[in-house]
Order: sequence, then structure tokens, then C-alpha cells
Amino acid sequence: MTLAIYSQTFAVPPLDFDDSFHLVHSPYVNVAHPFSLVGAVWDEPYFGFFDPVTTTSWMLDRALADKSKPFDAVPFRTNQLFYANKSTTFGMFGACSPSQGAGLPPPG
Repeated sequence: MTLAIYSQTFAVPPLDFDDSFHLVHSPYVNVAHPFSLVGAVWDEPYFGFFDPVTTTSWMLDRALADKSKPFDAVPFRTNQLFYANKSTTFGMFGACSPSQGAGLPPPG
């Protein structure tokens, strides 16, 4: 269901809010080899923020992006869809016992 709804956004031009700024202007992300500074991302704050998971995700987005575009939204949206599906899966299985989440009868 999530895929059917969210996949419609791939063709929509990106909104130029703050995420595009981080993808295009970050000294960690917008480099020739996006993962070359992953160590620094996990060791140093950026503008007073320490968000290594988010910045590493942006590195992946930029690595997969079409570099001829200032901000290619397809990798960004693909990763967001992946995260949304993972959250849904964890939420679904986290709401019940492991045996119920796996479709097994309850123990006992």
C-alpha cells in the first residue's frame, strides 16, 4: 500500500526546502566521493548538530543521484520509501509477540 501511494511522488519535482540544501551544499555530502568523509560525519558536529545517521543517509542519496541535476530527488525519495516500509514492518511486528508476528501459534 505504501509503495502504491508513495511511488507516485517520484515524478514530482523536488521541493527546495532544507533537505536539498543539505544534499547539495553540505561539505560532507557534496564531494567527489560521497563516502570519503563518513568518518568525519560520525566524529564531528556540523553547524552544532550531531546527526551521523541522517548525514550518512544523505551521502547514500548523493552517491546514487544523477550528478547532472543540482538535486535529484529519486534516490532521496527511494530511501524515504525504504525507511517508511521498515518502520511499518517494525511497528507491525513490534505490536505483538514474536511468535504472533511470525504467523506462528502462541507458545503453550
